[in-house]
Amino acid sequence: MTRRVIKSASEPFTPIMSEQEWDEKGWARESEPLTASPQLGAMISIKLDLECDLVVRHAARLMGMTNS
Repeated sequence: MTRRVIKSASEPFTPIMSEQEWDEKGWARESEPLTASPQLGAMISIKLDLECDLVVRHAARLMGMTNS
């Protein structure tokens, strides 16, 4: 991956009219793929009654997962 030199624009809302202007801005020609960490997620804490807790624990055990 190469580093791009980004020039500040005196008028940032002026439309780009040519490829040369695009290159002068240092903007990429193609987008770079974004990847998310497989560990990203959300933690939600809830309080369950005894019966629901047992159902969750049993389902987790059947799926080979932890309770959390």
